Amino acid sequence: MRKSSSLNLCMLILSVAGTIAAYVIGEALLIYVTYLPYWLQCGAYMLFIAAVCCAVMLISEAVNSGNYILKRRQEFKLTCAKAAAITLPAALVLGIVFQLLYGLVGLTKAVNPDFNGTMIVCDISGSMLENDPERDAVEAILSYIDTVPTGEYLGVTVFNETPYAIREYAPLNSDSERETLKETIRETVDYGGGTDIQSALLTSFEQMRASENKNWPGLILLFSDGLSGIDYSELQAAALGDIDNAKNRIPVNTIYYSGLPVGGYQMSSIAQKTGGTYFYMGADSEDLKLRDVFTHSRSIFTVEKPHLLQSYFGAARDSALRIILQVLFLSLLLFFTGILVVVFLNNNRLIKHYLIPKAVVSIIVAVTFTLILVKTETDAGAAARILLAAGFCLMYLPTYSWDNS
Repeated sequence: MRKSSSLNLCMLILSVAGTIAAYVIGEALLIYVTYLPYWLQCGAYMLFIAAVCCAVMLISEAVNSGNYILKRRQEFKLTCAKAAAITLPAALVLGIVFQLLYGLVGLTKAVNPDFNGTMIVCDISGSMLENDPERDAVEAILSYIDTVPTGEYLGVTVFNETPYAIREYAPLNSDSERETLKETIRETVDYGGGTDIQSALLTSFEQMRASENKNWPGLILLFSDGLSGIDYSELQAAALGDIDNAKNRIPVNTIYYSGLPVGGYQMSSIAQKTGGTYFYMGADSEDLKLRDVFTHSRSIFTVEKPHLLQSYFGAARDSALRIILQVLFLSLLLFFTGILVVVFLNNNRLIKHYLIPKAVVSIIVAVTFTLILVKTETDAGAAARILLAAGFCLMYLPTYSWDNS
């Protein structure tokens, strides 16, 4: 019989490779499908993580098989196929169910009776010539300005590689002022140049923070078709302001205007990390629909929802129930991945030998992950998920300790 042995070089390499693959796939998923509901994101995340673990276990046994597998190769393949058919859908369902339950914690209807105003931030870079040759964005902005009540704050900033303030963030005092602003926009907006979203947003945050009403400073409405260098932590800190005062936040509602939605991951991430809402509009969308999206974007703070795998800055951030449930759900997800070893190898002896170590590792990783997110003032989700990926991969290391008879 092959006895339990210390980690050899082959096992270490496979474990590290599994951790890297799990992390990269998970991050790509969360980045590129941010427009999906949280429950679907978490379900897909768990599905792909479980798939990576399955693949690594199969490779590890192929490399380091005992006599039992060598003698019963067909039986082992059948067992693995059945196990995958059970565990992969189970991982998907668990991710979905746990996120749905977790999302109910601290779920609050947010009200904004003292809504202050809107800062419109519009991309006028050269790429807009292709995606918006009829200047529908300009017409949508003009239509939105018509809906702004007199006395409400309004600002308009356009940007390419440099932000240009057409109107500083200030109250709209009269209808004549409104018409003058619209005429200025028609005459001055011209597409061309590069794209620097970061500078435009930071400039807008600074203007809005300088307003007289420190509570409910308003929202930013960002319209763009492109990508640029973004420091999400810096943007998030600028948007959150005072973390303990939800009314002090400035959410960024984003409208991605392009032919394909896949390129909107950056705009979606900006909205998610600042508490805003993401909208996708195809470049061939009707002008009327685009105007509707601008108008609809005023509905901010409709619901605050925590994400099981990402930082959360809502009112329930320090809720004991939220923290306990996050630790519990993540521990169960990690432990479930560990049970894959038993299911794949159809070896109940592994339950007896590794049940307690798996439970301990699961709890340690889940607690550490949650503490990282709670104790940081800006989004530390990516750093914490490195630990989570490593935790998932630790769960299948006992694969190498089973009968050699």
